[in-house]
Amino acid sequence: MEEIYQVRGLNFIKNFVGKKLSKYQFMNYDKLLKQQEEKLKEDKCLHCGTNGAKWRESMTTYPWNGEGENPNKPVLLCKVCYEEYRDYWEDMWNSYYSSIR
Repeated sequence: MEEIYQVRGLNFIKNFVGKKLSKYQFMNYDKLLKQQEEKLKEDKCLHCGTNGAKWRESMTTYPWNGEGENPNKPVLLCKVCYEEYRDYWEDMWNSYYSSIR
Protein backbone atom coordinates (compact mmCIF):
# COMPACT_ATOMS: atom_id res chain seq x y z
CA MET A 1 0.00 0.00 0.00
CA GLU A 2 1.29 3.46 -0.88
CA GLU A 3 1.85 5.97 1.88
CA ILE A 4 -0.02 9.20 1.32
CA TYR A 5 1.07 12.48 2.89
CA GLN A 6 -0.97 15.64 3.30
CA VAL A 7 0.87 18.59 1.75
CA ARG A 8 -1.00 21.90 2.14
CA GLY A 9 -4.31 20.22 1.36
CA LEU A 10 -2.96 18.10 -1.51
CA ASN A 11 -2.46 14.35 -1.33
CA PHE A 12 1.07 13.41 -2.24
CA ILE A 13 1.89 9.77 -2.94
CA LYS A 14 5.23 8.82 -1.43
CA ASN A 15 5.94 6.52 -4.37
CA PHE A 16 6.43 9.57 -6.58
CA VAL A 17 7.37 8.73 -10.20
CA GLY A 18 7.75 5.06 -9.34
CA LYS A 19 10.52 5.79 -6.87
CA LYS A 20 10.36 5.39 -3.11
CA LEU A 21 11.27 8.66 -1.40
CA SER A 22 12.88 8.72 2.02
CA LYS A 23 11.37 11.03 4.63
CA TYR A 24 14.34 13.39 4.08
CA GLN A 25 13.77 13.45 0.31
CA PHE A 26 10.07 14.05 0.89
CA MET A 27 10.85 16.99 3.19
CA ASN A 28 13.11 18.51 0.52
CA TYR A 29 10.40 17.95 -2.09
CA ASP A 30 7.94 19.65 0.25
CA LYS A 31 10.31 22.64 0.53
CA LEU A 32 10.55 22.79 -3.28
CA LEU A 33 6.75 22.73 -3.56
CA LYS A 34 6.54 25.66 -1.12
CA GLN A 35 9.07 27.61 -3.17
CA GLN A 36 7.11 26.92 -6.36
CA GLU A 37 3.87 28.00 -4.66
CA GLU A 38 5.53 31.24 -3.54
CA LYS A 39 6.68 31.82 -7.12
CA LEU A 40 3.12 31.29 -8.37
CA LYS A 41 1.83 33.73 -5.77
CA GLU A 42 4.42 36.26 -6.91
CA ASP A 43 3.15 36.02 -10.48
CA LYS A 44 -0.48 36.81 -9.57
CA CYS A 45 -1.83 40.31 -10.05
CA LEU A 46 -2.74 41.91 -6.71
CA HIS A 47 -5.80 43.53 -8.28
CA CYS A 48 -7.43 40.90 -10.51
CA GLY A 49 -5.50 37.74 -9.58
CA THR A 50 -4.43 36.76 -13.09
CA ASN A 51 -1.06 35.12 -13.66
CA GLY A 52 1.83 36.82 -15.39
CA ALA A 53 1.94 39.96 -13.27
CA LYS A 54 5.16 41.94 -12.89
CA TRP A 55 6.52 44.25 -10.24
CA ARG A 56 5.82 47.80 -11.43
CA GLU A 57 7.08 51.09 -10.08
CA SER A 58 4.71 52.77 -7.65
CA MET A 59 3.34 56.15 -8.67
CA THR A 60 2.75 57.31 -5.08
CA THR A 61 4.96 59.64 -3.06
CA TYR A 62 3.64 59.27 0.46
CA PRO A 63 6.05 60.47 3.13
CA TRP A 64 8.03 57.60 4.64
CA ASN A 65 10.72 57.77 7.29
CA GLY A 66 12.07 54.29 6.61
CA GLU A 67 10.21 52.67 9.48
CA GLY A 68 7.49 50.11 8.93
CA GLU A 69 6.25 49.10 5.51
CA ASN A 70 7.13 51.37 2.59
CA PRO A 71 3.87 52.92 1.29
CA ASN A 72 5.59 53.62 -2.04
CA LYS A 73 6.80 50.08 -2.68
CA PRO A 74 6.49 48.57 -6.17
CA VAL A 75 3.13 47.02 -7.02
CA LEU A 76 2.54 43.56 -8.53
CA LEU A 77 0.11 44.10 -11.40
CA CYS A 78 -0.71 42.57 -14.78
CA LYS A 79 -0.42 44.75 -17.89
CA VAL A 80 -4.12 45.70 -18.01
CA CYS A 81 -4.37 46.57 -14.31
CA TYR A 82 -1.11 48.52 -14.46
CA GLU A 83 -2.45 50.61 -17.36
CA GLU A 84 -5.55 51.42 -15.26
CA TYR A 85 -3.35 52.13 -12.23
CA ARG A 86 -1.07 54.40 -14.28
CA ASP A 87 -4.02 56.27 -15.85
CA TYR A 88 -5.60 56.79 -12.41
CA TRP A 89 -2.39 58.18 -10.88
CA GLU A 90 -1.59 60.32 -13.92
CA ASP A 91 -5.03 61.93 -13.56
CA MET A 92 -4.46 62.39 -9.82
CA TRP A 93 -1.05 64.00 -10.35
CA ASN A 94 -2.35 66.22 -13.19
CA SER A 95 -5.17 67.39 -10.95
CA TYR A 96 -2.75 68.03 -8.08
CA TYR A 97 -0.26 69.99 -10.19
CA SER A 98 -3.00 72.07 -11.85
CA SER A 99 -4.37 73.02 -8.41
CA ILE A 100 -1.04 74.39 -7.13
CA ARG A 101 -0.32 76.64 -10.12
